[in-house]
Amino acid sequence: MTKTDPLNILIYLDPWLDNPISEVQVREHIGGDVIVHALHDHGVKPTRLRNDGIGWDEWIEGVESMLRACEADVERAPGRDPHYFVCGRAPLPLFAYVGIRLSKWASNVTVINRREAVWDRIDLTTGTPGEEPFFRPAQRLDGIEEEGKIAVFISTEHEMDLTTVRAYMRRCKEPIVGVVELRTDGRRWLTEANANAAAAEITDELQGLRRHYPRHTGLVVFVAGPVQLALMVGRAINPRIHKSVEFPNFAGPDYVSAVRYPPKEVVPRILILTANPSDCRNIRDSQEIREIKQMLRGTLAGQIVEPLVETSVTPENFLWAMNRHKPHILHISAHGSIAGDIGLVQEDGKLSTAPMEGMKRALVAAGKSVRLIILNACYSAVLARELVGHFDYVIGVEDPLLTPTAIAFAKGFYGALGEGKNLAEALEQGRALAALKNLRGPDHIQGFPRPGFDPTSWIPFPARSSMQGA
Repeated sequence: MTKTDPLNILIYLDPWLDNPISEVQVREHIGGDVIVHALHDHGVKPTRLRNDGIGWDEWIEGVESMLRACEADVERAPGRDPHYFVCGRAPLPLFAYVGIRLSKWASNVTVINRREAVWDRIDLTTGTPGEEPFFRPAQRLDGIEEEGKIAVFISTEHEMDLTTVRAYMRRCKEPIVGVVELRTDGRRWLTEANANAAAAEITDELQGLRRHYPRHTGLVVFVAGPVQLALMVGRAINPRIHKSVEFPNFAGPDYVSAVRYPPKEVVPRILILTANPSDCRNIRDSQEIREIKQMLRGTLAGQIVEPLVETSVTPENFLWAMNRHKPHILHISAHGSIAGDIGLVQEDGKLSTAPMEGMKRALVAAGKSVRLIILNACYSAVLARELVGHFDYVIGVEDPLLTPTAIAFAKGFYGALGEGKNLAEALEQGRALAALKNLRGPDHIQGFPRPGFDPTSWIPFPARSSMQGA
């Protein structure tokens, strides 16, 4: 393999167990080496097919985790042109969401889909008009409200049921400024031969909406067709032009709310795991937990953030807590060794040493939702350096860490996060508080970003946020 070979990345959407598309077969249609990111590896447990009662927020969280992993893959392979392949069995709104997200930074995107015994591999580009139109001329219904959402129906299968569309908009209490229908004459499959023409027509129609409806407040897009159509529609969306976009899901006989872009802001979940073995020096974890909670409750974020806590963590408890709580921010308070090991506890409360490689493996396996890890333990920088390829930001300690310094750092760090500071600012303020108290070793606490990640770019708890609980 040469440095100029493409970096093939497969985004495999597999939230459903029914009629799955084989990953092995998909690989055959890609050829060469491929990095696979499956939704089930990013916090989503596959279930039987259904169209209602879907955990959309969890699915979108999983997609975002997958895309962060894709970005990390690209950063680890400088000079190689990434080529994204999308495949799987999932509702159309999920494919549309992936299309929107990839449209921001991915130029080479291919969707692979199976229809009975035929496999379609379609490269999604901006599109060029075909000699013959793919869709019928768009139909519009204007003059409904002076201001509101545009309901857009795009289909390669059937005509729009206007009554069903308007009923959904009424249930959502969304005024409609206009309705647009773009569909084919009867059922028509999207193939490599006609995909460019279809993409061009979709893009032209969507880009022209703001001229036709200058007072629109966003789009509600109903998609009926194969997954490649949904991905194509998503890639044609421009949030700067179209503002907010919603993709309802059809759960016959009606539509139900499903996916929005931008998604609603989710309050990051903080999980604190502590281990204070009875046969080791007391790290005063109860005090650390209490101080962190008090600092968060006294900040702007305190009204919406309450850390989840598990104490006396055994190896079994560790994995259970990660799977149960799915944290975005993981705080570990424990003893550490010069080799990078972390001290958990046995069932009898005594020390259970978790080797560095074991901790790394457990965190990578069960930490798909995690973006930030704080290792408040002696010598934990050894482990932190091993984790930076898997998580956005890891905070560790270069040398022994005195308990008063650890607690002061935690207070300053979470107090800053709660006041809307970014990760770099919070790290420095945590160290500054320890220095103000004239405690030893605050600068031994270091931050280790994933290659390409800027710790100033993430503010977990924006001030005056309108975030909703996860």
